[in-house]
Amino acid sequence: MKSNIHTKHLLVRIMLTGLISQFFISFAVAAPLIAKPSVASVGALKGDAKKGKDAFHTCALCHTPEGWGSEEGNYPQLSGQHPNVLIKQLIDIKSGNRAVPTMIPFSDEIFDKGHQHVADVVSYIATLPMIPKNSVGQGDDLDKGKKLYTSQCESCHGKHAEGNNEKGYPLLQGQHYEYLFRQTLWIKDGLRKNGDKKMEKRIAAFSDADIRAVSDYISRIKPDKNKLADSADWQNPDFHGDFVSVPANVTKKSNSQ
Repeated sequence: MKSNIHTKHLLVRIMLTGLISQFFISFAVAAPLIAKPSVASVGALKGDAKKGKDAFHTCALCHTPEGWGSEEGNYPQLSGQHPNVLIKQLIDIKSGNRAVPTMIPFSDEIFDKGHQHVADVVSYIATLPMIPKNSVGQGDDLDKGKKLYTSQCESCHGKHAEGNNEKGYPLLQGQHYEYLFRQTLWIKDGLRKNGDKKMEKRIAAFSDADIRAVSDYISRIKPDKNKLADSADWQNPDFHGDFVSVPANVTKKSNSQ
């Protein structure tokens, strides 16, 4: 008798376990999956610059409130850059496809708040004017730099280094010389993994001197005046006067151009 009761209890437990397991399996299948971010999915969202302003405070700690970065090349200028390019870099850093350890906490924070949050930040950056005088190189091999740019870079980045938002080619005009040099060198040496494959092939034979020459030439290509701030002393009015970024001495006084 006791054996029968025990058997019944065991069967009930097995049935209940099966039902509970089936419930959770069904729930997991029915539950919506959070899609991985892509340039297309985030770029399709309509960003709210007003909401993005608050989120940009995190970015401004390194890239400055104006989005102008630093002339030493540690932090690139973000203002003026194409939205799809900014989105791709954030996605690549978040996914580990581009190794920027100092950016990981910030990219995680932005994406953890949702794809719309990313679109909002990018929309705010699009409202910022570019620095009137970015840093440039020594200017001692510009003819060589021009030839290299025309033959190897222009077909993707454009005659005036204006880039292409639809194709995801970065705007290079107005970018700081040291940043251009460093990133190109890292892509060539394989230290930056998310470089364009065509670019990797084209610059594979570049010497350091070649990279310096072409980076110097690019850094001197001027953006349209309507993209620039009226003065190198322009300050982002959305930030309080006591806000201090890492590159506190942003490029207010650059090399003569």
